[in-house]
Amino acid sequence: MHTLRPIVTVLSLSLLGPCIGSSPAENATIQTFTNSVIEQVDPGKNKLTFKTLEGQTWSLDVHNADLLKGLEKGDRVSLELDSEDRIKNVVRGEAHGEKGRQTKPTEGAPTE
Repeated sequence: MHTLRPIVTVLSLSLLGPCIGSSPAENATIQTFTNSVIEQVDPGKNKLTFKTLEGQTWSLDVHNADLLKGLEKGDRVSLELDSEDRIKNVVRGEAHGEKGRQTKPTEGAPTE
């Protein structure tokens, strides 16, 4: 019986290990806005203002100022928010009235 105690302890710690140090709420995407249009980018305050498909205007903090790089008024984006309504990811779509920016050509794709 005494030989099982260390094994049970090791197994318990190995199962709990991934949970220690990171909260699931920190990493979870709570809400997603697709096909939103950027109204204002404020890198000084780490804020992004956007209009949703439903016509609501939101102004929210971003996790990291790098998320704002290259964004401009009129860009179409999809946004992922965390549990504290902070933007944790920005996926660029099409800009207002023009084709979206492709960051790098896809291999094998025809060129214009």
